[in-house]
Amino acid sequence: MNTSAACIGYARVSTSDQNPAAQIAALEAAGCTMIRTKTGSGTTIESRP
Repeated sequence: MNTSAACIGYARVSTSDQNPAAQIAALEAAGCTMIRTKTGSGTTIESRP
């Protein structure tokens, strides 16, 4: 039985002027092996796929 769990991280910033590097570093330090990033405002549903 495989008891290892995957740690998946999600880093998000609202604008392209912002940098998700600090979030990514924190997720890596927490052991996340897969990290997804997104840039976009959450104010409208159109900006979210």
